[in-house]
Amino acid sequence: MIAVATNSRCLPICTVGCTVRSLPRFKGSDDASWLAGGQVGCQWQTGSWVLGIEGDFSATDFSRDFVAVAPFPGPPAAPVFLTGDRLLFEHDWEASIRGRLGWAWDRFMVYATGGVAFANVQATFFPVGSPLAFKADDTLTGWTAGGGFEYAFTPNFSLGVEYRFSSYDTDDFNHGTVLVGAVDRAVTSAHDFETHQVTARLNWRFGSIFGW
Repeated sequence: MIAVATNSRCLPICTVGCTVRSLPRFKGSDDASWLAGGQVGCQWQTGSWVLGIEGDFSATDFSRDFVAVAPFPGPPAAPVFLTGDRLLFEHDWEASIRGRLGWAWDRFMVYATGGVAFANVQATFFPVGSPLAFKADDTLTGWTAGGGFEYAFTPNFSLGVEYRFSSYDTDDFNHGTVLVGAVDRAVTSAHDFETHQVTARLNWRFGSIFGW
């Protein structure tokens, strides 16, 4: 499968003695990327209805770079983020396990799909004027839903297009501490991650494994 049009939303915050501020103090880079991977599954047809289950795994090269365009104040009016501080958000693989419900006629099938989704993400904080970088990573869990259509060129070979929306649990990434006045304060970036994907899919059917 191949996909484009991925996006995310990220909110930088500090966790100790700080008030959550708005995102406009950070300017984000482009939010589109590519995705490539594969899927495997089983499906059963009764009349025109098609029921199935499918799993997929994909690699991607999505990243989004947020740069502070103004100081990010924290009490007592001391900046937690400085102009030029960077937060780099990266997403390099994802997977899902989904059910499918379709309607087939002639060589065509339309279907809806949905299930649980997983995504590996990394968040790195680059303080301005410092050679240091503070990285944290995690595997997020969420849900995914969408639909698509397929056209069978032969009994075993089909080509399709699918759209899916995925939403993952908001996660906090701990980037260590910064010195604010005479106090060390923990800095965390909270990432609310969502994706929109359009994939082209190539399928090969091996036939029934149960002899049905």
